[in-house]
Amino acid sequence: MVVTEPGAIVVVGGEAILGAAVVASLEASGRRVIATSHRRGPAPLDLAAAAATWPIPAGVTAACICAAVTSIDDCRRFPRAAEAVNVTGTITLARRLVAAGVRVVFPSSSLVFDGTRPRPRSATTQA
Repeated sequence: MVVTEPGAIVVVGGEAILGAAVVASLEASGRRVIATSHRRGPAPLDLAAAAATWPIPAGVTAACICAAVTSIDDCRRFPRAAEAVNVTGTITLARRLVAAGVRVVFPSSSLVFDGTRPRPRSATTQA
């Protein structure tokens, strides 16, 4: 897919700390942004329940997936719910967006590792 004119950028998790900063930066640069969260927005999205059926807004050419269960305590207490959002929902949405020709950015952190090794490098894989 060749994009000749930039379209809208959807920011999933646009109300959270990282997502809100991405939205503000994109809007400041003049880009059209559709910010969504599981609670509200022009295109609300609950990654745990609707990633497979969420209607991708028209005109979207890029997406930044910033939504996640970020509390380590919540991930430990509710592992199935965290996995539904952080793994299943995210992968399902990303695959749908890519299939629709949307470029996807998915920022991550060192928390994707189990903590047994300090300062993992970006090319490190989990054993």
